[in-house]
Amino acid sequence: MKNFKNIKHFKPSEFSEPEKISHELLCRLDALREYLGLSIMITSSTEGEHVESSQHYLGKAVDVVIPNYQGSLFSLYLIIERFGFRGIGLYPDWKLRGKKIGGFHLDVRTVDNYQSAKWIGYKNKLGVTKYSAFSIANLIRMNIITCKKS
Repeated sequence: MKNFKNIKHFKPSEFSEPEKISHELLCRLDALREYLGLSIMITSSTEGEHVESSQHYLGKAVDVVIPNYQGSLFSLYLIIERFGFRGIGLYPDWKLRGKKIGGFHLDVRTVDNYQSAKWIGYKNKLGVTKYSAFSIANLIRMNIITCKKS
């Protein structure tokens, strides 16, 4: 598949419809994987339960977990941000094999006026996924980062 040309760390079999996946998305994922030196597990690409206008259905988004990353989700977010994804959703409640490890939605959406989209997806007390703006205040409120008093 031509969209996988020069992609070192990902195979078409890791995606539900590999022919639809954006080459730009693959390049950014591949560069992130190279930088981290850790496997990146694709948990959702073009299929799944997403909003009707989801970038997933356009082949421009994936959901990922990075099981062997040893730092915090926030430090991983800061690394991911440097690779030019224009949509980044942080999901601290995502699980892998029953263990809560957190994960990310990453996309290469088209943006106007250089406005990317960043958010935090979390489960409320009823288990329904809700969304908040990506802000330091919300990260502290959700215990994703802590603020120690000196």
